[in-house]
Amino acid sequence: MPLRRPTVIIHPDSPRAAAWREIFGDTQIPVASPLPVSATAPDGSVQLFYRADVSALSAEVRARVVAHVAAKWNLPHADVEADLLGEHGLPILADDCVACFDARYAL
Repeated sequence: MPLRRPTVIIHPDSPRAAAWREIFGDTQIPVASPLPVSATAPDGSVQLFYRADVSALSAEVRARVVAHVAAKWNLPHADVEADLLGEHGLPILADDCVACFDARYAL
């Protein structure tokens, strides 16, 4: 049996929960790894983030992600699209969610 893709579930009381539900149609988002990474947030603080598995997103969801990020940060859509495929992808603040993964990842 193949390993189930790791996901994160956004906490319902997160200030970002409504936006994630609107963008993804769900509160569960596929991630590249069940382990968060340390990175610098836009406010300059160092925090833990999960990286969304952009390859697992449908074209429709990906378009909503691009539109949301472009509007929020006042960036060109083409730049956001390119960045999604880059090193940082789509970061998800670890404090906003809980990771779910197949226990066989730990073996």
